[in-house]
Amino acid sequence: DQINPLRDMADRVGREVDHFAETLDRFNSRLHGQDAYRTAIDLTLEYTDFASTMVNKITQSPIRSSSLSGVVGPVTHNDGDEDIPAQTSLDTLRQWQTELDTWELFRIMLELRYSPEKQARQQEKEARLADLGTPNTYTSDSDIWERFTLDNDSARERHLVLKWLQGAANHGESDIEAIAEELEKKSGRGTGIWFNGWMETRERIKGAKRMRVFSTASSDMLDVKRTHSNEPLVSSLDPDAPTRQYRVLEKADEYSERALWMTCWEMLRRGRSWNDICQWCSEHNQSWRAVSMAVSADSDVDMALPGGSAGSLWRRMCYALTQQTGLDEYEAAVYGVLSGDLESVKRVCQSWDDYIFAHYNSLLVGQLEEYLQKSFPEKFASGTATKFPLFDSLRHHGDQQDVARNLIRRLNEQSSTSQEARKPLKLLQGSLVADNFADLCKNLATAISDAAWYQTTSTTIVPLRTAVSPDSQRESVIFNDYDALRIVTHMVLMLREFHEPLSDIKSDPEALDNIIAAYIQLLRAAGRWELTSVYASRMSPTRGTKSLAQTMTDVQDLQEKMHFTKLMSTYGIDPVAVLTEQAKYLMEEVLPKKPAGQENLKIIESTKEDLYPGQRIKLNFAEEGKGGEGIADHLAVFHLMDGHWEVSFQTLAYACRKLLRKLRISPVTNQAC
Repeated sequence: DQINPLRDMADRVGREVDHFAETLDRFNSRLHGQDAYRTAIDLTLEYTDFASTMVNKITQSPIRSSSLSGVVGPVTHNDGDEDIPAQTSLDTLRQWQTELDTWELFRIMLELRYSPEKQARQQEKEARLADLGTPNTYTSDSDIWERFTLDNDSARERHLVLKWLQGAANHGESDIEAIAEELEKKSGRGTGIWFNGWMETRERIKGAKRMRVFSTASSDMLDVKRTHSNEPLVSSLDPDAPTRQYRVLEKADEYSERALWMTCWEMLRRGRSWNDICQWCSEHNQSWRAVSMAVSADSDVDMALPGGSAGSLWRRMCYALTQQTGLDEYEAAVYGVLSGDLESVKRVCQSWDDYIFAHYNSLLVGQLEEYLQKSFPEKFASGTATKFPLFDSLRHHGDQQDVARNLIRRLNEQSSTSQEARKPLKLLQGSLVADNFADLCKNLATAISDAAWYQTTSTTIVPLRTAVSPDSQRESVIFNDYDALRIVTHMVLMLREFHEPLSDIKSDPEALDNIIAAYIQLLRAAGRWELTSVYASRMSPTRGTKSLAQTMTDVQDLQEKMHFTKLMSTYGIDPVAVLTEQAKYLMEEVLPKKPAGQENLKIIESTKEDLYPGQRIKLNFAEEGKGGEGIADHLAVFHLMDGHWEVSFQTLAYACRKLLRKLRISPVTNQAC
């Protein structure tokens, strides 16, 4: 009854399944009732730490250099180090980095949305607001920011999601140093790309001025063309010259300029502090950029608040820059982030994460503007908002309650992000951001049902609809990825205990049990039968019994069978019920289907022996055949189960009747009776 995709994935299962099961086992007794939420937080931190440890070990592994060369192969595990894959690939590193990011996002959402301790949280918030005191003209910028995130739950969530996106960017394919090094190589100028300024443009301008040394014409009138082009070159070297004069730089200098702004964008995208960005610019002889970006920076807040009108005037000046024609797209993106503009930032977005960052940054700046104008009107100079426009992100995004869901839906459909958005862990991250994890679980359970019931049947997976093609559900990619299935399964185990949309009242428990049953099937296929009991204990008794009954068929050694039954008892599962269910399963699956028509059973045979009156009962009236041995081996376990004779004999009698009808009586009579 193992579902094909799970069977195919079994050989890729690593030691992580052991760690996750062992960790769940340690917290299992606490994962219910009033302790469920706190236990879920602790369990999530354990899984986060494990993913972080894996990332660090792979990063520091001596074989990492070979993986970076593009060697990608099957991942196996070395017994010498139970956590480090024997053949590490770059894909494996990225997989663990993405898993780490996913668990961190899950923890954030656990604390923000899923906490049942809402009253206590509200009291903590009110107490903190009271400590901050009544806001006034002299309220510090850091207090304004803290009050803003305390007063507005959606702003706090967006702020934390932005922080998460910035942290995830640091787990990306390249860090700032690697990006800078790559840009240096492409420029052909080495570190000169940062320190020498517009070197080639400067030399062209100097040469032109030397040629007209006796001319009285202004330098602004210089008519110098770009090398190998008829485009007019700038006539001065101040930072505003290209946009003010509508002229260009030499190609190499243009590349250097773009590289500098690209690096600044990457630093903002990765959440580098204002001080770090300023220091980097200063170290690379670009102090004016530090001033232009961080003139109003405060190390205690994430938005520019100091300056005229609580930073609002500064944001409007940055927005005005994004609207200038001829501006490099990365320069525009930098000022777009500072001002909360959306379109200028979207132009440089290359990933699903980038687009979420662009939208959430824009929304957060919009919320901050609205909050400042309503709560601190005295900080705004009259006419600031009307004289200098600012992108209205709140109006652009519409109904604030559905912003996240609409955004995730658009990214799923958008051509530039649809392929990435359909990756298993991106689907999961999207459901957490959009607050529709319950919908993802229902769709995943349906996909599992389709795979199990498409042109066949299953005893462990419940059909949720008339089965269609197994890949018709978008969430089927999670089911086909054992890492994603492992992660979702453990999230379900936690959330169903206290999160209303996943509780048995609001959601079909059969659907959630389908997910757990599928994970048990994966463990079966990987030969990890000893891990299955803890998961079966989190299912409904009937579903858990069916899953373990099928798993028991994989255990061949009698002592291992006894060990398995003891594990079941440890988790409150009735082993006799499992064994009885297994007997029924075996007799349905192992024995051949009853043939059409009626077979003649010859019990009497002729004989000339004096002992018999011409006839006797045949010694082997039922021929031995394949199929009974498995049931006989199973029934032998009942001999070791003290105090269950009635059930044992009932099951034995039932098995004998079934075998007799199938003419398979010999194996049972010889081994079990």
